[in-house]
Amino acid sequence: MEESVVAAAGPALRRTVTLRAVPEGAMFRAALGRAIEAEADGWWRVDGAWRVRVGGPGAGEPVVIGADGARELRVPLEAAADGLATVEEDLAW
Repeated sequence: MEESVVAAAGPALRRTVTLRAVPEGAMFRAALGRAIEAEADGWWRVDGAWRVRVGGPGAGEPVVIGADGARELRVPLEAAADGLATVEEDLAW
């Protein structure tokens, strides 16, 4: 896992995760909270307090799912031809 700082108006972090084996139906949980709302440019606001954006060559389209009375932002994982799936997660608060 690789982490770096992302240019943003406030504190931010970029986390890059590369998986060498991706089971069918695997998901990356990007966020967990009481409220998750879509914003512009692929960002999602979590509990009105912080934001997350997920992309990369191994990331599918994010979906919000209800789980145990909370909301989860999940991203389907998609392996490339070489079997790797790379997900880049930007966090800003």
